[in-house]
Amino acid sequence: MKTKNLIATAILSFCLFGSKVGFAQSELPNRNWGDKKGVKVLNLSGPRVGLTLVTGEDKNRLKNKFDANPLIVQFGYQFEKRFFSTNNGVTALTEFIPLVGGLDQSLLIPSVSWLLGIRTASGFEFAFGPNLTMKDKSVKDIKPAFVFATGYSLKMDGMYFPFNFAVSRSRDGLHYNFTTGFNL
Repeated sequence: MKTKNLIATAILSFCLFGSKVGFAQSELPNRNWGDKKGVKVLNLSGPRVGLTLVTGEDKNRLKNKFDANPLIVQFGYQFEKRFFSTNNGVTALTEFIPLVGGLDQSLLIPSVSWLLGIRTASGFEFAFGPNLTMKDKSVKDIKPAFVFATGYSLKMDGMYFPFNFAVSRSRDGLHYNFTTGFNL
């Protein structure tokens, strides 16, 4: 049990403090294979708000321990960095997404996801990666999960409005998440 907690703490620490990928968000020239000119990279980082529906043992724990509803409001910020792009607009990207949930029910449930994904030129996206969520009041209660996400970014008047749906799976249940926000 101590090894599991140590691994979860190490992963969370790396994601929060050691990952240059997660925090490198400036607009830099894109490096395409064989393209010496470079293409300007869009910064699609920005605030996020959404809802998460909790199922399984997590739902029971919320109800029994905190008398909370399994539908949780989430607030956070998505840091995004493109690291490869093709000439037809398909891009590979990494996303670092810290969220805080449960504030609507007087709870504080922090989580962080690190996703790797692909976005098409038309704005559709698919991504996957690890998630760590603190499910109780101490670091020993950090639970790992795996996230599968899909979404679409709508461009209007120079702004991007992402609409994302994700499912995370852990031993304690499934979490269904919808987030939206904006990027300037």
